[in-house]
Amino acid sequence: GPLSMQGLENDEYVRQIEGYLPTAEVAFIDEIFKANSAILNALLTILNERLFDNGNQRFPVPLLCLVGASNELPESEELDALYDRFLIRRQVGQVSNQQIATLARLAAGRAQISGGQEVELSSNGAGPKEDISMDEFLATRELAIQAVDLPESVVDLLMSLRNYLQEKAEPPIYV
Repeated sequence: GPLSMQGLENDEYVRQIEGYLPTAEVAFIDEIFKANSAILNALLTILNERLFDNGNQRFPVPLLCLVGASNELPESEELDALYDRFLIRRQVGQVSNQQIATLARLAAGRAQISGGQEVELSSNGAGPKEDISMDEFLATRELAIQAVDLPESVVDLLMSLRNYLQEKAEPPIYV
């Protein structure tokens, strides 16, 4: 967020955070790889530790999901650490001539389903399904976590792979 003018009047270098990334549960950052080094460092701390440094205080960040977009992949080593934090990566091509009408309908809040029938989308464009609350989402998340069984043999395999990449690979790969 922007610098706090009130903070500056009190000789404090702090940012306004309410309504900005440090208080978000879900966030979208466009052109993420064009951020300056100060923002990149703050993003890494948020993604790694879910913490945000504001002045001389450190705040917990409730972030559950961050989506980043960029028109180009990072080319410098300083961006590799940030790029590595994105577990799901998807390259998206230009919209084809055949699909531009579908995109326009989506932007207008309408979508065509098979058979040519139009469906009105919710006001946020998420689809005809009703929104769920954050409490419902978190409860579903907890149920999903409990439903996944991670055998000890898989944990051992992951640790062996990590050790191999760090100790035997040239150059070492840190994950």
